[in-house]
Amino acid sequence: ELLYYPIKSCKGVATQSLTLDEKGVLWDRRFMIVDPDGNFLTQRQRPKMALIAPKIVSGKNLSDTVLHIEAPGMEPLDVAVQMSGATRRVRVWSDHCDAIDQGERVAEWLSHFLGVQGLRLVYMPSESDRKVDATWVDTRAASVVPQLSFQDEFPLLLTSTASLADLNARLQERLPMHRFRPNVVVTASEPWEEDSWKRIRIGTQDFQVCKPCSRC
Repeated sequence: ELLYYPIKSCKGVATQSLTLDEKGVLWDRRFMIVDPDGNFLTQRQRPKMALIAPKIVSGKNLSDTVLHIEAPGMEPLDVAVQMSGATRRVRVWSDHCDAIDQGERVAEWLSHFLGVQGLRLVYMPSESDRKVDATWVDTRAASVVPQLSFQDEFPLLLTSTASLADLNARLQERLPMHRFRPNVVVTASEPWEEDSWKRIRIGTQDFQVCKPCSRC
Protein backbone atom coordinates (compact mmCIF):
# COMPACT_ATOMS: atom_id res chain seq x y z
CA GLU A 1 0.00 0.00 0.00
CA LEU A 2 1.24 3.47 -0.93
CA LEU A 3 0.04 6.77 0.52
CA TYR A 4 0.86 10.46 0.61
CA TYR A 5 -0.44 13.32 2.75
CA PRO A 6 -0.74 16.67 0.93
CA ILE A 7 -1.33 18.67 4.14
CA LYS A 8 0.73 17.80 7.18
CA SER A 9 -1.40 16.05 9.84
CA CYS A 10 -4.50 15.79 7.63
CA LYS A 11 -5.96 12.74 5.85
CA GLY A 12 -3.83 10.71 3.47
CA VAL A 13 -4.43 9.70 -0.12
CA ALA A 14 -4.01 6.04 -1.15
CA THR A 15 -2.44 5.58 -4.57
CA GLN A 16 -1.15 2.91 -6.92
CA SER A 17 2.20 4.63 -7.42
CA LEU A 18 4.33 7.37 -5.90
CA THR A 19 6.42 9.88 -7.79
CA LEU A 20 9.66 11.02 -6.17
CA ASP A 21 11.11 14.51 -6.33
CA GLU A 22 13.97 16.31 -4.59
CA LYS A 23 12.08 16.32 -1.27
CA GLY A 24 10.80 12.74 -1.26
CA VAL A 25 7.30 11.81 -2.39
CA LEU A 26 5.74 14.35 -4.74
CA TRP A 27 3.10 16.41 -2.86
CA ASP A 28 3.70 14.64 0.44
CA ARG A 29 3.40 17.17 3.28
CA ARG A 30 4.16 20.06 0.93
CA PHE A 31 1.40 22.03 2.70
CA MET A 32 1.18 22.87 6.37
CA ILE A 33 -1.27 24.70 8.62
CA VAL A 34 0.36 27.35 10.79
CA ASP A 35 -0.78 29.75 13.50
CA PRO A 36 -0.40 33.55 13.16
CA ASP A 37 3.21 33.29 14.35
CA GLY A 38 4.10 30.68 11.72
CA ASN A 39 4.22 27.72 14.10
CA PHE A 40 3.03 24.38 12.75
CA LEU A 41 -0.21 22.72 13.88
CA THR A 42 -0.78 18.96 14.13
CA GLN A 43 -3.44 16.57 15.34
CA ARG A 44 -1.68 16.57 18.70
CA GLN A 45 -3.13 20.01 19.39
CA ARG A 46 -6.09 19.95 16.97
CA PRO A 47 -7.53 16.42 16.54
CA LYS A 48 -10.12 17.71 14.03
CA MET A 49 -7.32 18.02 11.51
CA ALA A 50 -7.72 14.26 11.00
CA LEU A 51 -11.09 15.00 9.33
CA ILE A 52 -9.66 17.33 6.68
CA ALA A 53 -9.38 15.41 3.39
CA PRO A 54 -7.04 17.05 0.85
CA LYS A 55 -6.49 15.90 -2.72
CA ILE A 56 -4.15 17.14 -5.43
CA VAL A 57 -5.81 17.81 -8.79
CA SER A 58 -3.14 18.12 -11.47
CA GLY A 59 -3.60 20.29 -14.53
CA LYS A 60 -1.84 20.18 -17.89
CA ASN A 61 1.03 22.13 -16.36
CA LEU A 62 2.46 22.05 -12.85
CA SER A 63 1.40 25.66 -12.41
CA ASP A 64 -2.25 24.59 -12.94
CA THR A 65 -2.27 22.35 -9.85
CA VAL A 66 -5.27 22.65 -7.55
CA LEU A 67 -5.55 21.55 -3.92
CA HIS A 68 -9.07 20.25 -3.23
CA ILE A 69 -10.06 20.02 0.44
CA GLU A 70 -13.16 18.68 2.18
CA ALA A 71 -14.29 18.32 5.79
CA PRO A 72 -17.58 17.41 7.54
CA GLY A 73 -20.02 20.30 7.58
CA MET A 74 -17.92 22.43 5.23
CA GLU A 75 -18.32 23.32 1.58
CA PRO A 76 -15.52 21.74 -0.46
CA LEU A 77 -12.86 24.22 -1.49
CA ASP A 78 -10.50 24.32 -4.48
CA VAL A 79 -7.28 26.24 -3.99
CA ALA A 80 -5.09 27.19 -6.95
CA VAL A 81 -1.66 26.31 -5.60
CA GLN A 82 0.67 29.30 -5.35
CA MET A 83 4.16 27.89 -6.01
CA SER A 84 6.02 31.17 -6.31
CA GLY A 85 5.93 34.61 -4.81
CA ALA A 86 6.72 36.18 -1.46
CA THR A 87 7.79 33.77 1.26
CA ARG A 88 7.40 33.81 5.02
CA ARG A 89 9.35 32.00 7.73
CA VAL A 90 7.54 29.10 9.37
CA ARG A 91 8.53 26.59 12.03
CA VAL A 92 8.17 22.82 12.01
CA TRP A 93 9.64 21.34 15.18
CA SER A 94 13.08 22.98 15.58
CA ASP A 95 13.45 23.82 11.89
CA HIS A 96 12.69 27.22 10.40
CA CYS A 97 12.18 27.42 6.65
CA ASP A 98 10.62 29.52 3.90
CA ALA A 99 7.07 28.85 2.70
CA ILE A 100 4.47 30.52 0.47
CA ASP A 101 1.09 31.55 1.87
CA GLN A 102 -1.92 30.13 -0.01
CA GLY A 103 -4.32 33.02 0.46
CA GLU A 104 -7.33 34.24 2.38
CA ARG A 105 -10.05 31.81 1.22
CA VAL A 106 -8.35 28.68 2.49
CA ALA A 107 -7.13 30.50 5.61
CA GLU A 108 -10.71 31.43 6.52
CA TRP A 109 -11.95 27.92 5.68
CA LEU A 110 -9.39 26.28 7.99
CA SER A 111 -9.87 28.82 10.78
CA HIS A 112 -13.63 28.26 10.72
CA PHE A 113 -13.44 24.46 10.69
CA LEU A 114 -10.78 24.18 13.39
CA GLY A 115 -12.20 27.01 15.51
CA VAL A 116 -8.91 28.89 15.66
CA GLN A 117 -8.55 32.42 14.38
CA GLY A 118 -5.68 33.50 12.19
CA LEU A 119 -4.65 30.14 10.73
CA ARG A 120 -2.81 30.08 7.40
CA LEU A 121 -2.01 27.37 4.88
CA VAL A 122 1.52 27.46 3.51
CA TYR A 123 3.34 25.59 0.72
CA MET A 124 7.02 24.65 0.70
CA PRO A 125 8.61 25.60 -2.65
CA SER A 126 11.36 23.44 -4.10
CA GLU A 127 14.04 26.01 -3.34
CA SER A 128 13.24 26.08 0.38
CA ASP A 129 16.07 24.39 2.27
CA ARG A 130 15.26 21.80 4.94
CA LYS A 131 17.56 18.81 5.34
CA VAL A 132 17.17 15.60 7.29
CA ASP A 133 19.35 15.01 10.35
CA ALA A 134 22.67 13.95 8.79
CA THR A 135 23.46 11.87 11.88
CA TRP A 136 21.27 9.10 10.50
CA VAL A 137 22.34 9.24 6.85
CA ASP A 138 24.85 6.75 5.46
CA THR A 139 26.97 9.17 3.46
CA ARG A 140 28.70 6.25 1.73
CA ALA A 141 25.39 5.53 -0.02
CA ALA A 142 24.06 9.09 -0.30
CA SER A 143 26.23 11.74 -1.96
CA VAL A 144 24.18 14.57 -0.42
CA VAL A 145 22.08 14.94 2.72
CA PRO A 146 18.45 14.46 1.58
CA GLN A 147 15.92 17.28 1.65
CA LEU A 148 12.42 16.98 3.02
CA SER A 149 9.21 18.99 3.10
CA PHE A 150 7.10 19.36 6.27
CA GLN A 151 7.53 15.72 7.38
CA ASP A 152 8.65 15.23 10.98
CA GLU A 153 12.03 13.65 10.30
CA PHE A 154 12.47 11.87 6.96
CA PRO A 155 10.92 11.93 3.47
CA LEU A 156 9.27 8.49 3.73
CA LEU A 157 7.82 6.36 6.52
CA LEU A 158 7.75 2.57 6.14
CA THR A 159 5.51 0.22 8.16
CA SER A 160 4.55 -3.45 7.91
CA THR A 161 1.29 -5.33 8.31
CA ALA A 162 2.97 -8.00 10.45
CA SER A 163 4.14 -5.44 12.99
CA LEU A 164 0.71 -3.86 13.23
CA ALA A 165 -0.88 -7.29 13.70
CA ASP A 166 1.57 -8.04 16.52
CA LEU A 167 0.79 -4.74 18.20
CA ASN A 168 -2.97 -5.19 17.88
CA ALA A 169 -2.73 -8.67 19.42
CA ARG A 170 -1.57 -6.95 22.62
CA LEU A 171 -4.15 -4.14 22.66
CA GLN A 172 -7.73 -4.10 23.88
CA GLU A 173 -8.69 -1.71 21.07
CA ARG A 174 -7.20 -2.40 17.66
CA LEU A 175 -5.46 0.40 15.80
CA PRO A 176 -5.80 0.95 12.04
CA MET A 177 -2.67 1.43 9.97
CA HIS A 178 -3.53 5.02 9.10
CA ARG A 179 -2.94 6.03 12.72
CA PHE A 180 0.78 5.72 11.98
CA ARG A 181 0.62 7.78 8.78
CA PRO A 182 2.96 5.66 6.62
CA ASN A 183 3.91 6.25 3.00
CA VAL A 184 4.81 2.63 2.30
CA VAL A 185 3.09 -0.39 3.89
CA VAL A 186 4.74 -3.75 3.21
CA THR A 187 3.71 -7.32 3.96
CA ALA A 188 6.49 -8.81 6.11
CA SER A 189 6.79 -12.41 7.27
CA GLU A 190 7.86 -11.50 10.82
CA PRO A 191 6.79 -8.60 13.07
CA TRP A 192 9.37 -5.83 13.42
CA GLU A 193 11.81 -7.37 10.96
CA GLU A 194 11.85 -4.04 9.15
CA ASP A 195 13.67 -2.57 12.17
CA SER A 196 16.82 -4.39 11.05
CA TRP A 197 16.61 -3.53 7.35
CA LYS A 198 19.32 -1.26 5.96
CA ARG A 199 18.19 -0.93 2.36
CA ILE A 200 15.05 -1.79 0.41
CA ARG A 201 14.11 -1.70 -3.26
CA ILE A 202 10.67 -0.77 -4.58
CA GLY A 203 10.48 -1.36 -8.31
CA THR A 204 13.78 -0.01 -9.59
CA GLN A 205 14.26 2.53 -6.80
CA ASP A 206 16.63 1.87 -3.88
CA PHE A 207 16.00 3.38 -0.44
CA GLN A 208 18.19 3.65 2.63
CA VAL A 209 16.41 2.72 5.88
CA CYS A 210 17.81 5.29 8.32
CA LYS A 211 16.21 4.78 11.73
CA PRO A 212 13.07 3.64 13.58
CA CYS A 213 10.28 6.21 13.85
CA SER A 214 9.72 7.34 17.43
CA ARG A 215 5.96 7.60 16.84
CA CYS A 216 5.76 4.00 15.67
